[in-house]
Amino acid sequence: MISKYLQISNNLTEKIQNGVYPLGSKIPTEIELADYYHVSRQTVRQALSVLVDNGLINKKQGSGNRVISTGPDSSIRRIAIIASHTNDYIFPAVLRDIQKVLSLSSYSCQIISTHNKVCLEQEALQFVINKPFAGVLVELRR
Repeated sequence: MISKYLQISNNLTEKIQNGVYPLGSKIPTEIELADYYHVSRQTVRQALSVLVDNGLINKKQGSGNRVISTGPDSSIRRIAIIASHTNDYIFPAVLRDIQKVLSLSSYSCQIISTHNKVCLEQEALQFVINKPFAGVLVELRR
C-alpha cells in the first residue's frame, strides 16, 4: 500500500496539473491540508517536500507555498549545484552570486554538499540523474 504522504503528494500534483492550483497561486497551509486529509502536519510536510523535489512548488516560511511549475510539460527552472564544502572560504559569497543571477531568470537552485566523500558524491550524482534539473554546476577540486 502506498504511504499517506505519497497519496497526498500525488493528489496535490493532480490538482496542480489540472489547474485547481494554477501557476503562481498559493496552495493551502500545512494546517489546512492536515485537516483536509485527516493526517498530521508531519505527513503533510513530507508530501510537500515531494512537490518541492519535483519542482512543482516553492516553500517559503511565512509566505506560504506557491506553485512554480505545473509538471513535466513546464520548463524546468532548477539548477543543481554540487560542491564539496559549502562553507569554505569564498564559496558562500560565490553561491549568493549564483543564486542572485539564477533568480533574475526565474531559476532556483538546489545545493548538494558532498563533504569531499566519494559515497556522497555518488549519491549526489544519482539524485541529479533521477530529478528534473535544467542544469548542473559541479565544483571540481585539484
